[in-house]
Amino acid sequence: YTPETDQFGEAEITLTIKDDGEPIGTAIKKFIIYVEEESATNEIDMGHLNIYPNPAREMLYITFEPGAFNLLFINDISGRMTQMISLQSGEDRIELDVSAYESGIYFITCANDASSERAKFIVE
Repeated sequence: YTPETDQFGEAEITLTIKDDGEPIGTAIKKFIIYVEEESATNEIDMGHLNIYPNPAREMLYITFEPGAFNLLFINDISGRMTQMISLQSGEDRIELDVSAYESGIYFITCANDASSERAKFIVE
């Protein structure tokens, strides 16, 4: 399994139990790894929604097709909404200052009356 090239694969962990430095037993566990999306990419393109840089430290740039969305929500990993922004008609870019955000994983949701798009970003 190679995370950079494979979306899924099998991995194996061998655990050796020791007592005073002497092995007294082992356990082998196999499991399947599935990578849904990479989290440490420089840019995420989700169709209408594009965010960069990712991870971000100070500014996060969010671009989308003009008029594609009318609301933007930012949620932390626990689901708590940290920010909501009403978008103006024809707006196609938001510059979001994330310098005061705690380090961690966040989700951005851009929505209109009929649909929404969601992406993950990281603040370092």
